[in-house]
Amino acid sequence: MFKSAALSLVALAASAGAALAQPPPDAASADVRCAIALAFLSTQATDPKMQQGMVVGIGYYIGRLKGRDPNIDLASRALSEVKTLKPADLQGDAIRCGGELQALGAETKSLGEALKAFAAANGGGGGGGK
Repeated sequence: MFKSAALSLVALAASAGAALAQPPPDAASADVRCAIALAFLSTQATDPKMQQGMVVGIGYYIGRLKGRDPNIDLASRALSEVKTLKPADLQGDAIRCGGELQALGAETKSLGEALKAFAAANGGGGGGGK
């Protein structure tokens, strides 16, 4: 799911042409901008799987924000950030966030394969006690 959303982000951003985007000033801004880019692009997507992948991606970035600051006012932070964005920023964010989601998808796939191999080697069960 992450992979399809990530590829969609990269493709949509690339189709818009090269742009001079301003990088986000900090990690929280980067995550807010990813959530904004995904939310915007999800409204443009016509494939339900693509939309679902983008919603999952939004949840990922919101989780990162909440993990950093459980009391963050997401709406205020997003509105504050979106007021400063230019189309070039959104394009750059889509490429950056798409790459992050692709990496996360690959890492998640590797984790799944490792857990599957572990389960197969241990008779399908976990390694914990009873």
